[in-house]
Amino acid sequence: MRSMNPRGIPLPTVRRLPFYLRLFREEADKGTLWLSSDFLGDRLSLGAIQVRKDLSMVGAEGRARCGFPVQNTIEVLSSFLGGDDYADVFLVGSGPLAEAILFDGTLFRHGFNVIAVFDSNPVRIGMDCHGHDILPMNKFPDLVRRMNIRLAVFAISDPEDATNALTAMGDSQIAGVCDLSGLSLAFPSDVIVDRDDIGSRLAKIASELGAGRIALRSGISE
Repeated sequence: MRSMNPRGIPLPTVRRLPFYLRLFREEADKGTLWLSSDFLGDRLSLGAIQVRKDLSMVGAEGRARCGFPVQNTIEVLSSFLGGDDYADVFLVGSGPLAEAILFDGTLFRHGFNVIAVFDSNPVRIGMDCHGHDILPMNKFPDLVRRMNIRLAVFAISDPEDATNALTAMGDSQIAGVCDLSGLSLAFPSDVIVDRDDIGSRLAKIASELGAGRIALRSGISE
């Protein structure tokens, strides 16, 4: 039997909703009016059918051959998630990568706020990271529970430190992680993980540039 939240929606679906909301907000900033289930599924590594099921459970309605209306779906998701329930975020890591996250204005524009910074490197504990006292990872699980935090950004690129931090996170109730480490980390299976892989993004850009050159050469030859 699947675990359900009080509203009768499977917990795996509930845990995916903040990531749907983030994608819709990102596309809204670009001026996008509609998003297809295929696009959403590709970004979240889900099937299009699962996307439609997830969104229909919270009352988001799509249209055949158009997809889901961006602004309306943002309102539906925001209402279901309780507005600020997912706004507070924990940052795991305090090095240059983590500092870049704290300077990233898109977090604020999308309604997120980093309220605590953690690190597994004992040398950094107690230091200041742009107004945040760096906390040890052994406090992470308890603070996740007490503060009802659901989302974290993982920004540790050192393999050993990252492994130690991940071990501590495994004992927490964190529901979703944005992994910026670039490492092959095995997060708990019940945690939704979205990875920002710079290498794959550059490869995609390179392939598009290559396709453009081929099309240009083809046009010239004709």
